[in-house]
Amino acid sequence: MKILSLQEKIQVLENTLLHLTCGYGSNGLCIYVSSNLNKHGISSMSSYDIPLYIPEFSRENAIKLSEIYQFETPSNGMYWWFRDDYGVRVTFLKSLIKELSKQLK
Repeated sequence: MKILSLQEKIQVLENTLLHLTCGYGSNGLCIYVSSNLNKHGISSMSSYDIPLYIPEFSRENAIKLSEIYQFETPSNGMYWWFRDDYGVRVTFLKSLIKELSKQLK
């Protein structure tokens, strides 16, 4: 299994954020993260495998970040937020990138 550096994790999330803010499609967040992991040589993975490469990308962490950054708490369903609610996904990604970037310092 490939180990991503902290900078690579941030790049994957920043590229995912770019996809969301440019309005590509109407998929859930995991599809975009998986697609961007592909660009780092990680392919043929399910959404459930994302935390193997980016452990911080988890529902539990999304709940913690939602409390800190005051955005909607993710649900227990297949999609953490309503499928067409990209605003909260953008906020989640920005907060996750911010928290990971703090570790670079």
